[in-house]
Amino acid sequence: MREGLLRFGLLTMSAVAAMRRDLLIDQFGNEAGAPGSSAWASTYEVLLYAEDYDWCNLGAYSTNDGPPVYGTTPRIAVTAAGVTDIAIQLPGPPPELCRRMTGTILGPAGEPVEGVHVRLHRPADGVLAGNTTASQGMFSVVVPNGLYEVLLYAERHDWCYLGAYDRDGGVSVAGPPPLVDLGTENPSGIVIRLPGTPAELAHQNCA
Repeated sequence: MREGLLRFGLLTMSAVAAMRRDLLIDQFGNEAGAPGSSAWASTYEVLLYAEDYDWCNLGAYSTNDGPPVYGTTPRIAVTAAGVTDIAIQLPGPPPELCRRMTGTILGPAGEPVEGVHVRLHRPADGVLAGNTTASQGMFSVVVPNGLYEVLLYAERHDWCYLGAYDRDGGVSVAGPPPLVDLGTENPSGIVIRLPGTPAELAHQNCA
């Protein structure tokens, strides 16, 4: 199989691109976007991440030299002749395109809870990102702006679903998960109190 070259003409704001063919991921490009990368001739998804902002997902090259897109990811054909001067114009810098949600998971007695995976899911296009609490019960997740479900899972209990953040500091299991607007709201330092320990909730929800 022959190698081709994929070279950026423009890639702004410290974004890093990744080529994906099946399960193969190669990182390439830099702030200027000029170096590009050699790759086997094939078709690729060109995915964008903010390296200096906890690898926030910035979307994918849309094949029309416009802003990145989410959801269905177009593919670009890299031939032996190469593909050059791809222009990807981000609509803004990563701190404007992404939001960081931070907080603490507490148990019923107010104790910090370790081992709860906090997963942010954007239903509009399936964007996902998550972080698992350590001994102090704290989590931090960076995602692109949008409306998100904040879903909780017990990592040490077969990833049992514990419920969704209900925006009032509690957890709801029934009904559709409430949405948090991470484009306009300040998601820093929230406190989520579980109605039981992860073991108790796992037994209740997943037994």
